[in-house]
Amino acid sequence: SMRHNKLHEGEIALQKINKVDLAIYQDAGRIMRPFMPDQHRNFFESQPYLILGSIDEESRPWASIVVGKPGFATSPHETLLQICTNIIPGDPLKKSIRSGAYIGLLGIELATKRRNRMNGKIIKVDSSQTSATDNFLVKVDLSFGNCPKYIQSRAIKIDEKKLSEIHQIQPPALSSSLSQDQIGVIRKSDTFFIASSYIPNETDPSSGVDVSHRGGKPGFVQVQDDGTTLKWPDYVGKRVNYNTFDMSY
Repeated sequence: SMRHNKLHEGEIALQKINKVDLAIYQDAGRIMRPFMPDQHRNFFESQPYLILGSIDEESRPWASIVVGKPGFATSPHETLLQICTNIIPGDPLKKSIRSGAYIGLLGIELATKRRNRMNGKIIKVDSSQTSATDNFLVKVDLSFGNCPKYIQSRAIKIDEKKLSEIHQIQPPALSSSLSQDQIGVIRKSDTFFIASSYIPNETDPSSGVDVSHRGGKPGFVQVQDDGTTLKWPDYVGKRVNYNTFDMSY
C-alpha cells in the first residue's frame, strides 16, 4: 500500500509495532512499482478468476470474486488492466464499479501458489459490450508480487456453462450476523480473502483499496458463537508486507 515512496500514518505505526526498520523502504521501488511487469500482465490475463477489493457507499470494504474464461482480463498497456466480466448478483462490487473508484486486485493461482497484486483506480466504465455486463478499465497505482506462504494448494476448474448463468444466481440475504451454517463453513475453511481501505481524502497519494489472501489449516479462523466476530492469527511472513492491515489502520 506504499505509493510514491510514501508511507501513510497507519503503515508507519504498524511497522513500528512490529519493529521493522523503515530504512528498508528506501529501495522499495524494486518491489512496488507504478506499472505491471510483463510477467504480471501475462499472469492476470491467464487467470479464470480474480479477487477484487472495493468500498461501498458507506465506505465499507468488500472482497469479491470475478470470473470468466481466461482472457476476460487484458492488459493493453503496462499501466492498464481491462476487465470484462459478469459480477455475481447481490455482490456490493456491482455498485462500486464507477469511474474514479479505487480498486484492489489480487491474482492468485492456488495450484502453483503464485500470487500478484495490483492497486489502482477505475478510469473508464464501458457497458457497450453484450457478452459481459461489467466492463471497466483500471489504471495501475501500485503493482507487486507476494510470497507463496500459507497458500493452501488446490486445483480450480471453472464450469464454462455456468458462466453464462451467473445472472440467474439469487442475491444472498443480508444479515448483521452469520448463520450457524455459515459459521460451520468458516470454521472448516483454510482460505479467505480480505479487503481494506485508506482514503483520508481524495488528494492523499497514499489513498487506495487493497485486497489480500489469508490461509492456514482448517480451523485457523475462529468465530464467536453469536456470529458477529471473526478472529485469526497473523502468521509471520515477509516482515515488510503489512499492506492489508496497514491500509485499514
